Amino acid sequence: MLPQSHATGGSRLELRGPAGGRRHFLEGRPVQSGDFVEVLLDSGHWLRGEYQWNNRESSWPGLRVSLGGPWVERGYDDRPLAAVLSVHPDASFRWPQP
Repeated sequence: MLPQSHATGGSRLELRGPAGGRRHFLEGRPVQSGDFVEVLLDSGHWLRGEYQWNNRESSWPGLRVSLGGPWVERGYDDRPLAAVLSVHPDASFRWPQP
């Protein structure tokens, strides 16, 4: 068995619903902007981030991940610094593990 940091598995995001109201589902549950999910990297590690999507089928969902650095010690003026990754919907996603 692989260590947790090298786990495999996960599921694809499924796009369901009528035109104009489609949304992604993960493991049968709807995913909403602001939900935390994890995406599997090619290293076998999972990256946790905040799901974002503009509800346009022509664009991939995004994963907002918080960045570390010296500003963490000083605190934030508003929202922590982050990067937003466009993630192919065929990637392996999962809900965060407890």
